[in-house]
Amino acid sequence: MVPRYTRQSNSHHHNGRSPAKTPIGHYCTITYISPLQRGGTGSYGRERDAGDGVMGTTSTSIRHAVLMPENLTPAESHIPQTSRTIGLARTVGRIALGAFLIFAGTGHLTFARESFQGQVPDWIPVNKDLVVVASGFVEIALGAALIFARKWRVAVGWVVAAFFVAVFPGNISQLVTHNDSFGLDTDLKRWLRLPFQPVLIVWALWSTGAWRARR
Repeated sequence: MVPRYTRQSNSHHHNGRSPAKTPIGHYCTITYISPLQRGGTGSYGRERDAGDGVMGTTSTSIRHAVLMPENLTPAESHIPQTSRTIGLARTVGRIALGAFLIFAGTGHLTFARESFQGQVPDWIPVNKDLVVVASGFVEIALGAALIFARKWRVAVGWVVAAFFVAVFPGNISQLVTHNDSFGLDTDLKRWLRLPFQPVLIVWALWSTGAWRARR
C-alpha cells in the first residue's frame, strides 16, 4: 500500500476556509498518513522542514514548512506521478475493453453472425442463432457499461469477467469439433486462441479495479 501525502496552504489554515493545495516553494503544511493507520481513529504524523528533514515521527502535531523539492525523498516525489500513471492506464484499458466488446457485439448481430454460430456448443439446447444474437446484445451492454458506468466499474468488471468465463466453453467447443470459424482452420490456431480468454478476464478485473477492490 502506498502512503498518502497532503499539502495544505497556510493562507487559509486559520480563517475557517478549506485548505488549498500549495505549489512547490510555498509556505505549507505537510502531513504523512501511514497506511497502517489509515481508516483508524488516529493518524501517524511525520513532519518535514526545509532545514532539518524528518522530525517528530511519533507526533500528531503539524509543523509548517517551506516545501522544496529537496525535502522529499525520491520515492515520495514519485508517488503522485506513479499513481496518476496507473490510474490513466486503467482508464484507457477499461475504455478499450468496452470498445472491443461493443465491436464484438455488433459483429454478433451483423457481419460475423454466422461465424459466431460455429462457436456455440452443440450441447446447448437453444437455437444457435438466438444464442449469438442474445450474447451480442449482452456484449454491447457490457461494453457501454465499461465506458460510461464509471461509478459502478468494479461491479461491471466482475460481471464482464464472469461473462468471459461463461463463453469460454465456446472456444473449447470450436477446438473439439474442429470448426473453422474466424479463420481458425487448424488445431494449432484453435489451441493458440484459448489463452486469450484468461487474458480478457484479467483485463476486465484489472482495468476496472475489481480485483484490487476485493481486498
